[in-house]
Amino acid sequence: MASTVETELTVFRIGAARYITDIRGTGAKLTGGRWNDKGRTVVYTSQSIALACLEVLVHYGQRALSSKFRKLSVTLPKGASLKEVRVNSLSKGWSAFPESRECREIGNAWLDLGRYCVLKVPSVVVPEEHNYLLNPDHPEFKRARFGKLKKMSFDPRLYQK
Repeated sequence: MASTVETELTVFRIGAARYITDIRGTGAKLTGGRWNDKGRTVVYTSQSIALACLEVLVHYGQRALSSKFRKLSVTLPKGASLKEVRVNSLSKGWSAFPESRECREIGNAWLDLGRYCVLKVPSVVVPEEHNYLLNPDHPEFKRARFGKLKKMSFDPRLYQK
């Protein structure tokens, strides 16, 4: 479903200190992701800091949480172009691990079309919540505002027994 951002939208990104300032999608380009093939630049963000924390936990694992992480907010302006993928439009295995080809095809098609700056997708971790994929090559991406980089501390109970 295509639309635009109705009001300013702030999304969040949490990453290792050495990678968090990369807002060009290099990590996704090098490794690929659920919604993109290797070689495709995408910036992955989440609708909340809490969801971003859960995404980090499932991707990095508990032991990595004691490492140095940073959080960054990204504010997308009103009117930014957005395409939404609804969970009920996906096949039953969309959330499988390893990632389904279906999701990568959707993300790659979004990038190929080049029409939308943002792809709103359901989170595998919490399907009722959303991740927002940003296309750093889209002209509207230049209008995104990046917040101050902040230290991200995880509650030790998440990674200590």
